Amino acid sequence: MSLTEVSTADVRKLRDLVAAHALACPLTEASLHANGFGIFAAALVATLAFDTRVSLIRALELVIEERVSAERPPLELVWTGPDTTAPQTRDTAIALCDLFDRAKQRVMVAGYVFTHGKSILRPLHAALVRGVPGVAASEDAIPSFATSCVAQFVQRNWPFGAPYPDFFYDPRTARPGPDVLLHAKCAVVDGRYALVTSANFTGAGQTRHIEVGVLIDDVRFAGRLEGHFNALVGQGALLPAARS
Repeated sequence: MSLTEVSTADVRKLRDLVAAHALACPLTEASLHANGFGIFAAALVATLAFDTRVSLIRALELVIEERVSAERPPLELVWTGPDTTAPQTRDTAIALCDLFDRAKQRVMVAGYVFTHGKSILRPLHAALVRGVPGVAASEDAIPSFATSCVAQFVQRNWPFGAPYPDFFYDPRTARPGPDVLLHAKCAVVDGRYALVTSANFTGAGQTRHIEVGVLIDDVRFAGRLEGHFNALVGQGALLPAARS
């Protein structure tokens, strides 16, 4: 027997028992037998020889995350609006929240308009609290008076306080003449997951309108999308906007 033969449901059960202090560390065959892991006990003791509860829980969570990622298709249809009788889509608001929740390294968000930030952006703030750097590029929040409009964005959409994302804007949007919009709506997490959608970061876009997007689990695509925005910053095509 090996850990690969233990079902994901049983791995979750094991994690929950350890987190609830129902199983002590290091694991023993006797305690595993007593909790229904009899046929796997020897393999689990050999594979999960951790002395601390934190290390064991983290190892089990990594196993669960790897399995879930392997089960998830690389492309998922993301949808806002009426569902069919046999939906095969992910809800936009739920998909976005899940992206922010799973962030461990960095988050990049680009959007045209933001409202209802207290609910939509709360998971992003939670990611920043965990120490994940965040970058936001926006059209709606940052016209000609970039600093004052970032302050308005924070006032209307970021009631959480520090930490804050770094803000960037397209200076062409501040010039008179032909209309130029930062109209992209997307998010990239950890250089691996990307959400590209027609939905604005608004209550209507996330929950009411008919909107279509795609959630992409591909490091090459996510890296290219994030890298393109980073290149725009490096070339001065997107400029930082300070909070007042």
